[in-house]
Amino acid sequence: MKYIALIVGVFMLPIGSFSEKANAQTQISADMLRAICNYPNLPQQHRANAKQMCHGHLRGFFDYHNVISVLNKPARIFCLPKSGIPLGKTRAIYMQDANQKSKDELTRTPAGFVLMMALAAQYPCR
Repeated sequence: MKYIALIVGVFMLPIGSFSEKANAQTQISADMLRAICNYPNLPQQHRANAKQMCHGHLRGFFDYHNVISVLNKPARIFCLPKSGIPLGKTRAIYMQDANQKSKDELTRTPAGFVLMMALAAQYPCR
């Protein structure tokens, strides 16, 4: 039942974010992204939607990072290989890092920050 509540609650986030000002309450916490990206362990009927949500968030993060990097090149925080990395590997890097943190820390930290720091550790700019 808690999986259903999580999935339904996450589906409601984007709807609210279109009509509200962006703030910490409309961000996805690192704990929520960890739960969504843990789709292989969700009940079968929720896996496809959770996988799409996880990968959509990861893609959006990369889009944002690329735009910001174009606007301010010296500020790149991580540097991926020219060939890029598959979303599955990005997910694995995020999950490995998130699983080493406490639930309390993940609940109060935006998912993008945890993802950014995990990628910076794996792919530092030289």
